[in-house]
Amino acid sequence: MKLGRSFSLDPAPFLKEVKFGPKVIFLCNPNNPTGALAPREDLLEIIEGALKEDALVFLDEDFIDFVEDGASLVGEVEDYRNLFVLRSFTKAYGLAGLRVGYVAACKEAAGLLAKAKTPWNVNCLAQAAALAALNDESYLERTRRFVEAERSFLAGELKRLKALKVFPSSANFIFVDVRRAGLTAAQLKEEMLKRGILIRDCSSFRGLDEFYVRVAVRTREENERLLEALREVVEGRA
Repeated sequence: MKLGRSFSLDPAPFLKEVKFGPKVIFLCNPNNPTGALAPREDLLEIIEGALKEDALVFLDEDFIDFVEDGASLVGEVEDYRNLFVLRSFTKAYGLAGLRVGYVAACKEAAGLLAKAKTPWNVNCLAQAAALAALNDESYLERTRRFVEAERSFLAGELKRLKALKVFPSSANFIFVDVRRAGLTAAQLKEEMLKRGILIRDCSSFRGLDEFYVRVAVRTREENERLLEALREVVEGRA
């Protein structure tokens, strides 16, 4: 399935592909690396279509904690026996080193997954940290507000650079097309490294060409440093 330049999820062509008989479908919402948030009605349409074709849907919500409440499909798992919602503590909670997450599914589907998973796959320290994180709702809300504010600031300043095309994001990063700058993603990454800043070259993502990068939303000071370096590299190239 080919994606348009907007990188939005269109259920109609997606469901045409589902009729070819895939057994498992993986979706990421918000998407990585674009940061695009698919409407829940579009996702449910795909899940329902997959159910008719007896296909499982694994929905990766690794970045959903950066979105306002109501976007997650965790509450839908009891209505769709083919739906598995994957959640992680890596991004919003910063527990990457503990390698801990969870799956939400209906009882029948969870039972099937339990048969396939390895024993002792989460250690005691990771379990304790995950439970503490889930109970700290104020931390998550502060993190969400912080990321929203800095993402808005960073996206607005990036759009001022005519050599860049900035895509809307609901995650803690921003997806950028750099072709108007006359640079490939690899070339821009190299130039930024010279200035002590690492950005993500997205050319390794299937379906993307060599002109897309992903930049992280960080503190105001770090975001301003990123912007200063980008201006130095790309201004005058558009």
